[in-house]
Amino acid sequence: MTNKAHDAPDMSVIVPCYQEADRIVASMEAITASLSSRYPNGWEIIVVDDGSTDDTAKLVNGFDPRVRVVRLPANRGKGAAVRTGMLAARGRLRLMTDADLATPIEELDRLVEMAGTGADIVIGRRTGPHSRVHMPQPWYRQTMGKVFNLVGRLLFNVRYQDTQCGFKLFTDRAAEAIFGRTRVDRFAFDFECILLARQLGLKVAECYVLWNHVEGSRVRLVADSASMFFSLLRLRLDLHGSSARRRGRIP
Repeated sequence: MTNKAHDAPDMSVIVPCYQEADRIVASMEAITASLSSRYPNGWEIIVVDDGSTDDTAKLVNGFDPRVRVVRLPANRGKGAAVRTGMLAARGRLRLMTDADLATPIEELDRLVEMAGTGADIVIGRRTGPHSRVHMPQPWYRQTMGKVFNLVGRLLFNVRYQDTQCGFKLFTDRAAEAIFGRTRVDRFAFDFECILLARQLGLKVAECYVLWNHVEGSRVRLVADSASMFFSLLRLRLDLHGSSARRRGRIP
């Protein structure tokens, strides 16, 4: 159900975190300053600590009354953290952004403008002829991301060029419809969101955003590469099974 409460903030920002104690305070300072100047009628930040063993949650607690911390008891994955935050949010618009702010929070203005044209979901885009990447990733991470994106687009017939960008905006209606249905906890959750949006008839748009590589990635090249592709295959099998059941092939 879409949040129609009169006291709902204009903007919710969901920040999934895992072991981010070294930069979470600076990120909170940047986000709160930006939101305060842009959304005087109300905003909130939901930091979802995905089972960190460092001081991520401790540093955020008490930072600002408009910043809430939700702690998952164990590390479940970015998909689980974003889902938790989106469903806990109250904002009319809801942004997911990475804790490293590789895309500066000020880029939110571009996504909000596009949402104002009727888009239910706006995906930040880093690649393409009008790319605004100022500091690229190392070549091996670029390759891993491009191959993963290409395989996913082929498997699911998705036309969007940068499904994995961690900067995405949802209307409250879209967030509640999609994240009330998602099941993928890790790497393929972006594709699951896009596929659910297509199934629900929601309008998805892409918007070029500024992006800079930030050191300190939690992605492990070998182990996570295998996990990423396995998650795509599992999602494909799950969708095939659901389709077959709807057609009555599987009891």
